[in-house]
Amino acid sequence: VNIYGGKHRFFDYLWVVYDDKLNVVATHVSEKRDYENAKLVLQKAKDFAGTSPRILVSDGLQAYLKACSDVFGRKTLHHVGHFQADQFFWDGRFWLLSNNKAEHGNTFFRAFLRSLKGYKKIQCGRRLLELFSWFFNARKASGLAAAMLGALVPRR
Repeated sequence: VNIYGGKHRFFDYLWVVYDDKLNVVATHVSEKRDYENAKLVLQKAKDFAGTSPRILVSDGLQAYLKACSDVFGRKTLHHVGHFQADQFFWDGRFWLLSNNKAEHGNTFFRAFLRSLKGYKKIQCGRRLLELFSWFFNARKASGLAAAMLGALVPRR
C-alpha cells in the first residue's frame, strides 16, 4: 500500500486473517513483515475468535512458525500452503489446503485502500481496515460479498 505517493514511495504490509468460511477475523497494517507483527495479528485473531484453530494455513513467511507456536500453542498445526494445495494426513483424516482463497480475498482490501489513495498515518489505515472488515463480513452474510467472491464461497 503506497501511503505517501510522489517521488518517495513507502509501502506498508497488509495482514488479514480469515476463518474457514472466509470471514475476516483480524486485520493489521504494519511497516515491517516480521515476528512481532505476525504475533500481534495472530493474537488479535485468537482474542476475536475466543479459541485456537486446529490448523493455520499461511504463506512461507518464517515469522509465522514461531508466532503460531507462541500464540496458539502446540495443538494448532501450522501448514504452509502458498499457491499450491498440499495433501497431508493429520488428526485422523486427509487435508488438502492452500492459502489461495485468503490471497484472493485480500484483493478486496487492497482495492479498498487503493480507492482511498492510501492514508497518511498507519493508525488511520488500521482503523479503516477494521471498519472495512466489519462491512465485508456484514455484506458477505447478506450475499453481496458472495457475488463478489464468485466460486470461492460455497452455495447452499
